[in-house]
Amino acid sequence: MSNQSGIIADQEVLNAIAELPTRYASVVAKIEQTDEPVIKLHDTFHDLDALREFIDGNEDTPYYIIIHDDPKSIFIAYTPDYAPIRSKMLYASSKIAFQRQIGANNLKSFMFTEPGDIDEKSWTDSTAREELMTESELEKLQIDAQQHTMRNSGAVKLVSAHNSTANTLGFKVVDTGNIKPLLEKYNLLVFKIDLGTEEIKIKNKINTSYSAEIIERISSDSPSYCIFHKSGNYYFILTCPSGSAIKERMVYAANKRAFLISLKDSDDIEIKRTFEIGDSDELDLSEFNDESAEVNTQSAAKPKFNKPKAPSRRR
Repeated sequence: MSNQSGIIADQEVLNAIAELPTRYASVVAKIEQTDEPVIKLHDTFHDLDALREFIDGNEDTPYYIIIHDDPKSIFIAYTPDYAPIRSKMLYASSKIAFQRQIGANNLKSFMFTEPGDIDEKSWTDSTAREELMTESELEKLQIDAQQHTMRNSGAVKLVSAHNSTANTLGFKVVDTGNIKPLLEKYNLLVFKIDLGTEEIKIKNKINTSYSAEIIERISSDSPSYCIFHKSGNYYFILTCPSGSAIKERMVYAANKRAFLISLKDSDDIEIKRTFEIGDSDELDLSEFNDESAEVNTQSAAKPKFNKPKAPSRRR
């Protein structure tokens, strides 16, 4: 597969966008995931009603939508909550390249998750604050809100050399300082962010007898942070299951780095590797194999050959 950020639109899509006849006529494009992914034309619609009727019947499929308007057309990355997380990531990472092909300076860009968002007021009503926000603006608002929460709740600000907002934890961590001892008793801890109490709490303490059990024990209906302890190593897993709300995903993503710093500073936990997955069954369990075991397995798998005898000299 080619680099996701390099996925571009084929000429049919570009022609359809250039030929949109009237205001609010639209083009719907879709990433065709083949060996060489490409953005292809899916359909065109003459007005918003026809477009919404189409979107209403597609609850789990992301699309790019371009709506003709003046002076700037409307570009929508439509990623419904029930779309697979990998599809959401693919559309997010390819969006800027597609916009450049169309002409980014002539677009108003939005990210919507509900069919009802596709409405004129979403991009014209100045009072609809969250509907007017682009993806990056919405994420910034979420981070700002977390910082405000931190200042008012007494949460600890984590300081780095760069003093980045990504290192600022907007929630109190319950059991800070006791997490490492817990990981001596249990090899899997599952954490959740409680927006109501503004805390990161331990949701489950689990002893798994085999690595595959992780998949069974991770939450399938909401995002979570997980720490897995095996052979002296600590692994961090961020899960965002299909169907989890975009607000939840953003909160977990925005606090991930700061939570990892908190683990290191407060509990002396060094994470060997971090995993970010959608549903739990996307976790590659082979990553938890002991390196020594892997080496031995590879050595055992190699066929052994007897060293050939040197040819005898002729006299």
